[in-house]
Amino acid sequence: MTIDGWTIALQTVNFLVLVWLLRRFLWRPVLAVIAAREAEEARIHTAAAAERTAAEEARRAVDAERAALEAERAGLLDQAHTAAEAERAALAKSAQAEADRLLADTRARLAQERTDALAGLKGRAVTLAAALAGRLVADVAADATPVLFARACDALAAEPDERRARLLPPGDTLTVVAAHPVDAATRAAWGAHLSAVLGRPVPLDIHTDPALVAGVELHFPALVLAQSWRGVLDAAVAAERARKEPADAEPLPVP
Repeated sequence: MTIDGWTIALQTVNFLVLVWLLRRFLWRPVLAVIAAREAEEARIHTAAAAERTAAEEARRAVDAERAALEAERAGLLDQAHTAAEAERAALAKSAQAEADRLLADTRARLAQERTDALAGLKGRAVTLAAALAGRLVADVAADATPVLFARACDALAAEPDERRARLLPPGDTLTVVAAHPVDAATRAAWGAHLSAVLGRPVPLDIHTDPALVAGVELHFPALVLAQSWRGVLDAAVAAERARKEPADAEPLPVP
């Protein structure tokens, strides 16, 4: 093979044409493809970073919401516990108040029943004592009647003159109730005594009432002047029934 200047020049031209062709139709498209791929990778990377950022923000939001829900749940539990405790305390207080009220009512009822029972026993005892006393003095009642009549006349004489004068209108009859029958002599003596006390003649209408036991009752239109053992016994019975029991009586035990 002969190498001369033309050969070298032709090979050089061929090489330069080949370089131009490679640069024109191969190198630039390859660079464009590489640049496009790099741009796509950059876009994908940017999008991935944005998605990671969004995911992180979403996770943080979820965590914050979860923490808020947990705090809200704890608050609700505390409120429910507080409300339950308050309701339990209110129920306990109400139950204690009701128990105290029932206990007080029971004590008051038992005290009242005790008082009523004692009053009933006391009344029956006093009535029985009065009946026995009446029977015991009945045998000597006849001797006591004149004395009690004299006491009635003394009580009448102790009244002021004006009031004594108004007790019996002039001309009216004075009714006298005696515990025992009165004979004629006694009737006359009583009439004279009463006429002397009232200052004028007084007609008498004398009746008998054994319930008086002993003594008399002078029945004026607006006044009954009594001097009898029945009245004394009745007054004693009333006073004994009205007498109060000692205040320091022991209370009855309450089951």
